[in-house]
Amino acid sequence: GILSAREFVAWYNGHPDYTHIGEQVQSALGTGGTDHEGVINASVVVVGQGNVALDCARVLAKGGGGLFDTDIASHTLPILKNGVSQITLVGRRGHVQGAFTIKELRELVQLQEEGFDTSFVVREDELDMGATPASNEELNAPGGRPKQRINKLLRKATANNPTDNKGNTTATKRIDLRFLMSPTSWEPSEDDASKLGTLVCERTRLEGGAGKQKAIGTGELERIPAPLALGGIGYKG
Repeated sequence: GILSAREFVAWYNGHPDYTHIGEQVQSALGTGGTDHEGVINASVVVVGQGNVALDCARVLAKGGGGLFDTDIASHTLPILKNGVSQITLVGRRGHVQGAFTIKELRELVQLQEEGFDTSFVVREDELDMGATPASNEELNAPGGRPKQRINKLLRKATANNPTDNKGNTTATKRIDLRFLMSPTSWEPSEDDASKLGTLVCERTRLEGGAGKQKAIGTGELERIPAPLALGGIGYKG
């Protein structure tokens, strides 16, 4: 249930050396079945917050139904069906330090209005925790305009929060972009110890000067269900 983003991207782009990845994806996602619209009832965690990680989330949300008219490899379409119900991206540091561009972020934010029935959720408290004096200095530094645009888009997303008071959304699919969350361990599935069940993350806080902030663990843990996990850290494509 654990793949690198490189493997997953190579698979959906049709690289002949990675066709076997489809069996692993199907095995990991197949246990929860699908709803009446063909959406896979499963949770996927993507570790990392670069453009490749966000692109993996977009592909998982759209699914085969939303990608059939693209250059995505045809063998991926029946496996991804109409997308995955829950996708969570996690990163150790804050949104100002994220490696994604405004273009990739906007593609996730706009999935709902483009008809893919996918809510985009970002937590205001995590944006606030990442808005340290050093992060604000990074935003206002020369060359900081791209980060300012990203900050504005994320703040707007929190203002348009699609969740109710219990944290639920009305869309059939959901992408959560989580910050200040450092993966610490994996736990097996309770139903099958040979399969992945949960990603354990530790809440972090930022320490250090502008451009040099590090994520420091706080001891607070959170468990995220994840029969499939993709590691995207350090991969730029």
